[in-house]
Amino acid sequence: MINRAAFILRYKQPFVDWINAVDPSPTSHLVTLADVNSERTVDLIEVEDEPELTSWLKHHCREIFEEELFGWYTDPNLWPQDRSLKRLKEWCAFELNTVVIDFGACCATIRANRLNKQHDQGRRRICVPLRPMLTGCSSSYWDKGCGYYWDRKLIA
Repeated sequence: MINRAAFILRYKQPFVDWINAVDPSPTSHLVTLADVNSERTVDLIEVEDEPELTSWLKHHCREIFEEELFGWYTDPNLWPQDRSLKRLKEWCAFELNTVVIDFGACCATIRANRLNKQHDQGRRRICVPLRPMLTGCSSSYWDKGCGYYWDRKLIA
């Protein structure tokens, strides 16, 4: 696990209405709520619960709002004047997921724990030290036997 929460912002209908209303291109097709929410950005933030999210949003609402507006139209003259937290809440819904697991190369412990039960029934692992820059972990090893990174603490 990592010490961050996943923050996902989803558009509501007023945001979609703004996107369609200020589109400077007369030949553009109208976007729908389903279109704009089909794939969203996940931001990793340092909060642990909803009350902390409320406080975090108070400090970062303008930055978040402007980033979303910029993603649609780079001309700030097209943006709404009111970029307050109240308006952001009217235009967007927020999702907070406080359990985030990184299954990248630095997540060797999780992989090792799972694979220990499956692949190490009395067999000895053949591990080769890797340079830290290759894995992002100073204590990682490459297991030639099963093709996984292992944390140094788990190697007997």
